[in-house]
Amino acid sequence: MKFTLPCIILFVLLFIQCDGKSKMNTQKDADMQSESTDAGFVHITGFIQNRSKYPDTKEMRLELSDISGEPFRISTPIDENGKFHFKFELNQAQDIRLQPYLDFLYVYPNDSLHVELDFEDLTKVQLSGNKAAEINGEFKDYFEHTFYRSGDYGIGTNNESNLSMNEIRRMLDDKKGVYYQKRNEFLQKTQRHEDVLYLTEAMIELDYYSTLIRVVLQRSRSGKEVGDLIVLKDEIDKKNTKYFSKELYSDSHFDFVGMAFVLNLLITPPDENFSISSCLQKVHFPNDTIKNFTLARYASIALRTKELPIFEELYPQIDHLYLNSRLVKEHQNLLEKINNMEIMSAAITGGVTDMQADISSKENLLSEIIARNKGKVQVIDIWATSCPPCIAEFPRYKELIDNDKYKDVAFSFICAGGDEQESYKILQKYQLSEIPNHCCTKEEFRSLSKTFSGISYPYGILVNKKGVIVDYGSHVRATLIEKKLDLLLKGDKLIE
Repeated sequence: MKFTLPCIILFVLLFIQCDGKSKMNTQKDADMQSESTDAGFVHITGFIQNRSKYPDTKEMRLELSDISGEPFRISTPIDENGKFHFKFELNQAQDIRLQPYLDFLYVYPNDSLHVELDFEDLTKVQLSGNKAAEINGEFKDYFEHTFYRSGDYGIGTNNESNLSMNEIRRMLDDKKGVYYQKRNEFLQKTQRHEDVLYLTEAMIELDYYSTLIRVVLQRSRSGKEVGDLIVLKDEIDKKNTKYFSKELYSDSHFDFVGMAFVLNLLITPPDENFSISSCLQKVHFPNDTIKNFTLARYASIALRTKELPIFEELYPQIDHLYLNSRLVKEHQNLLEKINNMEIMSAAITGGVTDMQADISSKENLLSEIIARNKGKVQVIDIWATSCPPCIAEFPRYKELIDNDKYKDVAFSFICAGGDEQESYKILQKYQLSEIPNHCCTKEEFRSLSKTFSGISYPYGILVNKKGVIVDYGSHVRATLIEKKLDLLLKGDKLIE
């Protein structure tokens, strides 16, 4: 079978069969929430020298990865004296990013860290505090001297398409050897903290195998025979066991567990009538930590895409305090958003966004489209003429539009890349040229990107009959929205 990582994730989320709503384990929720009250808060304070260099910078942004792999952002203001302060709950050591100044900060529960930045020279970063300061000083040293953290080993799956797997492996092995040599030179200088020893090795190994899986997926998708999938799976099982044996996680771990799960699906593809549980039962997990983390990843993806029945199926199977507590928070945040969609929608269409985009409602393209179709459920598809996955959705859009079941749904297209004539020809080819299609100006696209913190095509927006945005993202597309349209035609929310 030919799958890519996004296809597998969507495949899992789209075709899961649910026989009614399963309930979360309420006792486990109560126990877990009780324990989570003991979880510590992390404090990150900071001071900016020469702040007048960038006077318009009025806030700092901290970014964590949620379990699905998506970024979760926290913002805090910078006061007149150049000081800022983050306080957030954490019950597991994890790496974070202080954008755009520090790509890697490792923090612990109950710890504090002080960061000093100089806007005259952004390479000057001073760290002080408790345990986190010691660890991050060593990591900063490590990244500066090893020049590592590319995440993909610099191997482009298309550029090496003519090479055999053995040749690609030799390239990766050579690069890994260089990284290990630099790492060993770094470690010989002085004694390092055990977490630094563990994570610097884990990053090298997990990024190596993630790159290898990406190459395998690309070759499988392009029809090339890949004969060593089973060998690769056995290797990954061993790496999984070693690098998920400690209660320490970095971004590499978040990414790798999803890639390893996809590889398992490649080797043991699910049958037609599968559920996530039956699919996972076919997969061999080397240990419970890996199993819990994989379940949690897909439970988190289900929350992000607002597939609550899938979340409710997966959550009771997860037995891991850190993962359970984070999922409960993600679940609570989702319910809060769903119950306050009017506020969220008004913020988007009125220009008050998480990126503080300067868009007035009068100039907001979305406001105009939504107002024009108020009273109907709306699907707004943002696409580009140079985006094959966008165009691949058009036959399914045509089916939905022609279905009498969805006669009260208004479909609109926003072409954010390509000129009007080119976009018209493409829509005409798929018999969609009668559907309203707005070709963005550069300014309009800039506003859209700021409003949604960046757009990854294809990108969709769902609006209920009241004109309230109820869902948006790359998961809102023709092949995935039928159940959501059914819910919105009956009511105003994406939950029954």
